Amino acid sequence: MGIRREIIYLMTFGMELAACCQGKGQPQTLESGLPITVWVENWAEVSPMVLTRAQNVAAKIFGQAGVDVKWQTVSAPASSPLPGAGATFVLRVMPSRDAVSPEPALGFRWQRGIDDVRAVVFFDRVEQFAEQSSGSTAAILGCAMAHELGHILLGSSHSRQGVMRAQWNKQDAWAASHGNLHFTQEQEKLIRAELDRRLSSRR
Repeated sequence: MGIRREIIYLMTFGMELAACCQGKGQPQTLESGLPITVWVENWAEVSPMVLTRAQNVAAKIFGQAGVDVKWQTVSAPASSPLPGAGATFVLRVMPSRDAVSPEPALGFRWQRGIDDVRAVVFFDRVEQFAEQSSGSTAAILGCAMAHELGHILLGSSHSRQGVMRAQWNKQDAWAASHGNLHFTQEQEKLIRAELDRRLSSRR
C-alpha cells in the first residue's frame, strides 16, 4: 500500500471510529421518545427562570424513561382536552394553603373523574424542603413535578427508591439537586407501556 493511500485509509478509519464512539460514557435516552404535553397552571406565580429549570429537570427524568415532554403554560384552569386523557396532562403549581393536603406532602394526584386526573405540586412546601435540606428549589420542584405526573401514569403506589419514594429526606434532596433522582427501570417500562396504550387508543 502506498504512503498516500495508507494515509487516506487511516483518516477514513479514524472518522468512522469517532462516529462510533460519539456520546459514549454518557447516559443515553431512547432515540424515539413517546410524546406527552403538560399544561402548567402556575398558580403559585413561580418565577419563569425557576419554573423553566424545574421543567428541564422533570423533562430529563422522563427523557431517561423514553418520554418527550412538551410544556405549555396556561393562565386559566385547563379544561379541554380532558386532562389525563390520551397524552395531555395538567400540572398545577400552587400554594398549599389553597388545598387540603397533609404535611409534609409536596403534592398529590387529583382525580375528579375517569379521564380527569391532574397533578398538583405545592411550591411553598418545595421551597421549605429545599431550605431545610440545603437543596436546589428548582431541582426539587422538577422532581416533585415528575413524581406527581408519574402517579397519573403509574397509579398511587410508591417505591422504596428513586423519584417515586413516598417521603424524601436530605439524601433525596441531594440526589435531586445533582440530577440523580429518577424512575426505576421497572417504572420506566410501565410508563412507556401506559403511554403507548393511551396513544394507540387515540389513533
